[in-house]
Amino acid sequence: MLVRFEDIKGGEVWINPVHVKLVKQARRSTEIVMALSSSFGNSVIKVRLTPEEVSLMLNAGMPEILPLAPEDDHDTDGGAAAAVIAAG
Repeated sequence: MLVRFEDIKGGEVWINPVHVKLVKQARRSTEIVMALSSSFGNSVIKVRLTPEEVSLMLNAGMPEILPLAPEDDHDTDGGAAAAVIAAG
């Protein structure tokens, strides 16, 4: 999910949190450093929020990671049968 920020000049900026490299406090602003492709380097967006506020907003926009489905409890050999077959 894209997260909306307002930069220090009043411009609207939409950020994909997956591409944020770091968030750091600057003198009068917080810098959001975006990791771009190696040929473009990094991009810095300055906002008038605390690093904590920025981090909370970015974390809320991160994709949800669902847990893996539980394994079938009917497999009681712990994979030993596959190991025996592979060893031949």
